[in-house]
Amino acid sequence: MRLMICVVVIVLFSTSVFAGKGSYIDHHLSRMPNAKPVLSTLKGSKLKTPIRITTTQGLVKYFGKKQAKAIGAKINLKRQFILLFARRGSGKDQLNYTTHKSNPPQYSFSHSPGRTRDVKQHANVYVVGLKAKWKGP
Repeated sequence: MRLMICVVVIVLFSTSVFAGKGSYIDHHLSRMPNAKPVLSTLKGSKLKTPIRITTTQGLVKYFGKKQAKAIGAKINLKRQFILLFARRGSGKDQLNYTTHKSNPPQYSFSHSPGRTRDVKQHANVYVVGLKAKWKGP
């Protein structure tokens, strides 16, 4: 009997949490470490003005057709969007975020510049729920 109750609770919880298409939770922020944007589309981009992608055409523009199809299968662009932070800087640069408990969820991004002299192109890709609030570095 206990096992049956546990199974029912797990099924109800999983369907409410993963209501969107794919594996990214709605109204939350998730990092996509394997998403690699096309570098030629990032020229002139700045850390303080991230690129917000809300359409399939935007996915194709910044990630190419093959990757856009894979990303599109994991997220629901009607409930989520892609936030792409691109910049050139030290190889040890880091972009972090903190979560503020509120409704809707709020996220603050912060940038930690690296101390090495090598200059590299950085791109951080996040999936954000449409109702979530965020502020950049």
